[in-house]
Amino acid sequence: MLSATTTNQRVGASQAGARMALRILLVVAVILAGCSGHSDPMAEASQPSASQPNPSPPSTPSAPTPSTTPQGDVTLASLNMSVGQFDQIFQPDQRIYSAKLGYLDNKVSIAATPSDPAASVLVNGAVVSGAGTAVELAEGANSVAVTVQNGSAQQTYSIDLERDPRRPDRARTDRQSGADPPQPARTPLSRRSVQPHPQPAGRHHPRRRRARGLWDMNACA
Repeated sequence: MLSATTTNQRVGASQAGARMALRILLVVAVILAGCSGHSDPMAEASQPSASQPNPSPPSTPSAPTPSTTPQGDVTLASLNMSVGQFDQIFQPDQRIYSAKLGYLDNKVSIAATPSDPAASVLVNGAVVSGAGTAVELAEGANSVAVTVQNGSAQQTYSIDLERDPRRPDRARTDRQSGADPPQPARTPLSRRSVQPHPQPAGRHHPRRRRARGLWDMNACA
């Protein structure tokens, strides 16, 4: 009777241990299933999702590239004046000229043509017209500035004009006006100032020869 009771107790204890072990296995299985099905929130936050694109780093503004567009052309294709001539042949790169004018040249017309049709030309601040711009000249030294403007760029050509301050002679003035120049007055000669014409040696005076011929005729008679 005692042995049967002991046997039953052993069987019950083994069954209880088996059930406890089974429960432990179930708990461990649940824990393992939870770990494999759900990831760590911190890991998810630190690692980007494969479905979302990676954000690009902020772009650094690049330095502005200097413009290589050339400035407007500010040279002249031609430069002329109505009277006189420059001291040298005109060249677009030569910016200083000079000329000498006469006293009667009290006005000169400056004509300038820019190399770029879009540019504008000014003579002493006045815009050049098609026929040129008139410039009044004083006696002596005169300065004329020819400025070419093309957008924000500009260039100036200098012309030094020397007008003769001396008046021309009376004959030149009369020829230009069409009048005959005055004739110089003649000074009458005095009778005392007239010297007798000298006679060559060895010749007789006609009156003496005639008188001698009459004496010879009277002597023969």
